[in-house]
Amino acid sequence: MFAFDLVAAANLGSEPAYQPLVIAGIIALAAMFSSIAGFAFAAFAGALMFHVVDDPVRAIQIMIVASIATQLAGVAGIRHAIDWRATFPFLLGGAATLLPGVYLLFNMAPQIYLRTIGLLLSVYGLAMLLRPPIVIELDPRRGRLADMLVGSIGGIMAPLAAFPGAFVPIWCDMRGWDKERQRGTYQPYILIMQVASLGLIQLMQDARGGDATLLLYALPAIVGTQFGVRVFRRLSNAQFRLVLNLCIICSGLSLAWGIRQ
Repeated sequence: MFAFDLVAAANLGSEPAYQPLVIAGIIALAAMFSSIAGFAFAAFAGALMFHVVDDPVRAIQIMIVASIATQLAGVAGIRHAIDWRATFPFLLGGAATLLPGVYLLFNMAPQIYLRTIGLLLSVYGLAMLLRPPIVIELDPRRGRLADMLVGSIGGIMAPLAAFPGAFVPIWCDMRGWDKERQRGTYQPYILIMQVASLGLIQLMQDARGGDATLLLYALPAIVGTQFGVRVFRRLSNAQFRLVLNLCIICSGLSLAWGIRQ
């Protein structure tokens, strides 16, 4: 309730000086919850951020900067589990679709696609809670091709919604990997996609120049992440899968109904 009261106050426009504090609070809360599963920061933050920041491109930039800080802190915490060989096919697919994602960000209204993606995520997460986990076994070649395809979806989503981790964690879970391997694969991917997206967005806005104040939003993201990582370390694989699916449902609902008309 406190967060929503702050949002309402920010929307009144009478005290614009409070807006950065409102944004910082949203970032810290979203970072804390998302860092337990290692993804979905933008979905949690976006549910409130789009109500506070009028310019959707700036809202995306803020969330990307904060997500980069969150992922840096998260990757540092699980650096022993990072598998670059497993991450590379996802990165290759994502790199191929980053530019189309940036183009859509500047030329497409976010309401329709965010709601569609949000509903798909929610339905999937609910289905996984109600039935045994799906495990897909593929030979190495087909596995790499499938990883590239899933990574390409994240490449579009990275600049479009600051959410490259919409489907990659789902796919890693469907491969039957344990929690360490999952996060050691998709967290470096998310981090690199976010950095690349922010760079491309800045290039598209070269007439305006960079905005150094965006970097200030990294601090609340790091603080919130520290709490979430501590919870993650206490989870078993079964508990992590439960949290993962709940996170998928919540992030889907946030995308579907969080963005304003």
